[in-house]
Amino acid sequence: MMRRAAIVLALVIVSPVALAAPAQAQETAEQAAAQTAEQAADTARMNASAKVLHRALDAWRARNFEGWLANYSDDIVIKGTGFTILGRKEMRLLYEPIFQARIPAPKILESGWTGERVYIRQLEYLDKSTPDGVSYSEYEVRGGKIVAVYGWAE
Repeated sequence: MMRRAAIVLALVIVSPVALAAPAQAQETAEQAAAQTAEQAADTARMNASAKVLHRALDAWRARNFEGWLANYSDDIVIKGTGFTILGRKEMRLLYEPIFQARIPAPKILESGWTGERVYIRQLEYLDKSTPDGVSYSEYEVRGGKIVAVYGWAE
């Protein structure tokens, strides 16, 4: 009788733990699935953003100013050290002479993903052959267009 009471007592004590274990395992599996889905969405956003930047760089290298400019939203905001450019009209005024002067495309030194934006470290050129220095820029992309750029010289 004593042995039977001990078994019943053990079952009463263990049962809530045994019942909780499958629920915890289910919750852990759901959390892992949600995290995997979030990582997949983040990777898809990063890849889509990178494709836009690649298109822009390919257009620059091909000396296709209109193609390059088309990768930016009409209301693009570009903020750098000591300047702000608002909209593609201002971009045209600043960058069209650079295209006409045939300044080389920046040489990418490093690129990656901050979690929200694509970043690029690049060697900039002052003229056709003189490197001007290294810059760092973060590109925000939405709807297949670059909507904001934040950059500075290193």
